[in-house]
Amino acid sequence: MADYQFDTITAAQALAYNAANDTLAFAPGTNANTITVLFIPAAGADPARVSITVNGVTKVFGAAIYGEVATTTTGSQLYIGTAGDDTQAGTTAADGMYGNAGNDSLTGGDGANFVQGNGGNDSITTGTSADVIYGGQGDDVIQGGSGNNWVQGNLGNDSILGAGASNQAETLLGGQGNDTVTGGAGADFVNGNLGDDNLLGGAGNDTLLAEAGNDTVGGDAGNDSIDGGEGNDTLVAGDGNDTVWGGAGIDSLNGGNNNDSLQGNAGTDTIEGGAGNDSLYGGQDADQISAASGNNWANGNLGNDSLTGGTGNDTFLGGQGDDTITGAAGGNNYLNGNLGSDSVLGGAGTDTILGEDGNDVLDGAAGNDNVDGGEGNDVLRGDAGNDTLAGGNGNDDLNGGADNDNLSGGAGNDILTTAAGNDTVSGGEGNDSVDASGGGNNNILGDAGNDTITAAGGNDTINGGDGDDRITLGDGSNQGLGGAGNDSITGGGDADTITGGAGVDTMVGGAGVDRFVFAAGDTSTTSGSIDRITDFTTGGADVISFGIAGTATNYAEISTGTYAQALNDASALITSGSRDIVAVQVGADVFVFADISSNNTVTGTVQLATLNITAISEANFVA
Repeated sequence: MADYQFDTITAAQALAYNAANDTLAFAPGTNANTITVLFIPAAGADPARVSITVNGVTKVFGAAIYGEVATTTTGSQLYIGTAGDDTQAGTTAADGMYGNAGNDSLTGGDGANFVQGNGGNDSITTGTSADVIYGGQGDDVIQGGSGNNWVQGNLGNDSILGAGASNQAETLLGGQGNDTVTGGAGADFVNGNLGDDNLLGGAGNDTLLAEAGNDTVGGDAGNDSIDGGEGNDTLVAGDGNDTVWGGAGIDSLNGGNNNDSLQGNAGTDTIEGGAGNDSLYGGQDADQISAASGNNWANGNLGNDSLTGGTGNDTFLGGQGDDTITGAAGGNNYLNGNLGSDSVLGGAGTDTILGEDGNDVLDGAAGNDNVDGGEGNDVLRGDAGNDTLAGGNGNDDLNGGADNDNLSGGAGNDILTTAAGNDTVSGGEGNDSVDASGGGNNNILGDAGNDTITAAGGNDTINGGDGDDRITLGDGSNQGLGGAGNDSITGGGDADTITGGAGVDTMVGGAGVDRFVFAAGDTSTTSGSIDRITDFTTGGADVISFGIAGTATNYAEISTGTYAQALNDASALITSGSRDIVAVQVGADVFVFADISSNNTVTGTVQLATLNITAISEANFVA
């Protein structure tokens, strides 16, 4: 028998016991009831007898260590199980229970217990106090009771149930193996650790960490924080305002009820917002993101992502990559494709859609939408509603759709198309093509560049702007202005007003009673540099406006052989003050000279092609 003498124990000490009876002896002055001894026999050790001797008083811990219960004067028990299947219940005091090998059933009382199952498939249950529980090896079933417990399943596929009260915060650790861990009513920390785990937070504001493995995690009630860690995880926030991280792997995240924050991180993730105003973040790779009810915020971040809205007013950012974004069906959405060549579709509400960088396809769908292509060669569609479409830089294709739209091409060679409705169109810089044949009373500006503008039914107002423009007016009473540059303007089937503007313009009135308008400066010393009307209708049908009404006294007709002589003769009459408008037959054409500035100088000239001077009169000239 060995005697171990201690004056002072300053740290835990490991002692090697043999089969003989051993004694722990302490220096005088030590109270036996204040000594706590935890004896854990080594594997295969023989039964031994352990006692404590203090001041000559010996306290004996059982006749045999295995299967024995040692009880102190405070009522606490120390139990060490056998190699078989043991069943042991604790007391109301703070007990220590060690299951040893075998499938043990250990039930702690209401004290603050320390319980370890060790080997075998153990069943461990504790009471109402704060317990420390180790499952050990094997597939263990652990129920921690209502206290503030610390539980670890350790090895094996363990089932851990935290039954802590709402004012208790438990720590539940799964360990290695495929574990099932459920928190209690308090704010618990739940960690699945290694393996494919199933974690549930329970009531309370829980922190759930899945770590490695393909895990299934549910926050349940409360404002929970969930981290999937590595692996392909399924994460469900449940009730409450939850924060969920997918971690590495192909994860599935569901926000559940209330206002949640979901982030997929690395991997091709599926993220569903659920009810509430959610924040959804895709992270790396190509993610599938969808919102439900509520006003949601989503960012696809990296990768070619798919973002789908629900029923609220959503804010979606595609991030980098070629993204597909669909706005909420009935909400007023902000949809931004961001970087990459994106496809964005609005909903039925009043949406704001931005393509930004890349060659984007943007469709406002129903509602009064604001669509901006940004950089790149974009396709913009307004669809139903009074839409505003801006192509931005690049060669863009814009179609306003039905209703009254505002289309702006921006820089680049753009295609702009109107449909039914009264539309406002600006081509912007570049050589643009405008098709306003869809009807409506449209206001169109070609702006800078050599533009082609075509109208159909409706009373349109068209200004080619700078550049050599080609304008075709449709049926209806239209106004066509060429602007600066050498323009070609063709009227439609009704009464049109055609103004060439600066430059050498060619005008065709078409059917109907047309009005051709000229301003001071529309003249030249050479016939090839003046405006030309190719189908001036005689008999008082078409008229020319120099700002001067023709009368019998201020109008004259003469003929000559050359344009130079015609200019000379007309200038003589106008300079003398006797005439304001002079028509001169030169070959098959008539040239009309006018004192538009009322300063006895020729300041306006127009050529009427293939016309006999006898077919016109002062009645063809109006103010």
